[in-house]
Parts: sequence; structure tokens; C-alpha cells
Amino acid sequence: MLAVVAGAGFALQRQAAEALREEIALLRDEQRALARVRTEHETLKAAQIPVAEMERLRADRLAVLRLRTEIEAMQARAAQRAP
Repeated sequence: MLAVVAGAGFALQRQAAEALREEIALLRDEQRALARVRTEHETLKAAQIPVAEMERLRADRLAVLRLRTEIEAMQARAAQRAP
């Protein structure tokens, strides 16, 4: 009887150990995936245009649009004055 109980206990321990090994393998896979995502994030972050530079580019674009409008208005006035 003792051998049956000990055998059952051993079988339960093996099952628990196997389940833990599988969980560890999954956690290791997740850790590797997380490391890849972190590396990709850092790469993308390094390639990103700084906020101040982006604001300057937006301001430049607006200035160009204003100048185009001003040039078009001047051209229209010049065309009206031409004989």
C-alpha cells in the first residue's frame, strides 16, 4: 500500500515538475519577445525626429504657405495693373 501511495506521489511530482518546465519555457519565450520589442522600440525612438525639430518644420511649412499666398496675391495685382 505504501508503494502505491509513494508511486502516486512521485507521479504527481513529475506532472507538477513538467508543468513548471513548460511554464518556464513559455516565460523564456515571452522574455525573448519582450527583449526584441524593447530593441525595436529603442531603434524607432532613436530614428524619431525630436519634438523641437518637428515644431520648427511645421512652422517653416506654414511660413511657406503664407509666402505662396502672398506671391499669388502680388501676381494677381500685377496682372490687373498690366496694360
